[in-house]
Amino acid sequence: MLLVQMVFVVVSLLLFSYFDLRKKEIPIWLLVITAVIGLLIIIISQFTKQDNASFLKIIFDFIPGLSLGMISLFTKGKVGMGDAFVLLIYGPFWGVMVCFGILFLAFLMTSFYSVFLLVLKKGHRNTEIAFLPFLALSYLLIVCLPKCLSGGIV
Repeated sequence: MLLVQMVFVVVSLLLFSYFDLRKKEIPIWLLVITAVIGLLIIIISQFTKQDNASFLKIIFDFIPGLSLGMISLFTKGKVGMGDAFVLLIYGPFWGVMVCFGILFLAFLMTSFYSVFLLVLKKGHRNTEIAFLPFLALSYLLIVCLPKCLSGGIV
């Protein structure tokens, strides 16, 4: 089931990243389809007892996405609400601590990229930057790469 979850997350993150890069928005239909498939995977893993997560743990797993949603509200949309919805979908897969780690690394990489654009004078203070490609790269670096290197994804 872990392999199914990882493939689901990678494929959907790449789709989200594509739309974020091209259109700077995430289609609602893609969010809904991803949320439904994600919910089915969680239910199946609960039913087959491959994941013994409690209901309370799953609730806590939504905290990073809710936090990003609050940041979006406080910054009046400088951070996209679509990014928060995407993080809400993945929270139960990643867990609260891994989710915050992925979020931190994505923010760090986005910051470095922003500085790079400013130094090269390719961007300015209000340049919109797609965040989801950095979230996808963070997931690959924090979750997938260590599991692949250790041979523990099957």
